[in-house]
Amino acid sequence: MPAQAERDAFFVIPAEKLADCEDAARLIASALAAHGAVEIPRMDAPICLERPIALDSGMKLRVHPETVMRVKPGRCGCMVRNAHL
Repeated sequence: MPAQAERDAFFVIPAEKLADCEDAARLIASALAAHGAVEIPRMDAPICLERPIALDSGMKLRVHPETVMRVKPGRCGCMVRNAHL
């Protein structure tokens, strides 16, 4: 388990915001831009992404091990990519 200071360094997106979000990739990208380190909590339903989440150098994204993330049907590509590609 990570040390308390490391856990505190991550901004946790509230589960209810993700559950009701039609554009989860935009919500996650916005949180990353604002905080640099973001955690996605355990979700009961899968998170569906419209587009890839672009990570700039030094950004951190942590997803609860029981949370499922998927690309929306009909979309192609990856879920997370380097911002400079």
